Amino acid sequence: MQDILNIPAGTKGVEGHHGYGQYRETYEKVDGKWLISSVDLTRFWMEPLPAWTPPDTTTAK
Repeated sequence: MQDILNIPAGTKGVEGHHGYGQYRETYEKVDGKWLISSVDLTRFWMEPLPAWTPPDTTTAK
């Protein structure tokens, strides 16, 4: 997996990071349907994005 992390302004460090990792899932069959029984995310690497400008999420549309 990969994602972009928005870290709140004013915290220590760079606000944006590009993260990489993997999910490990286990499944369980319940009443004939396969359901996720657990999910584990392991991050392998996080790259700071020094020129990162987070998207504006406060503008109402």
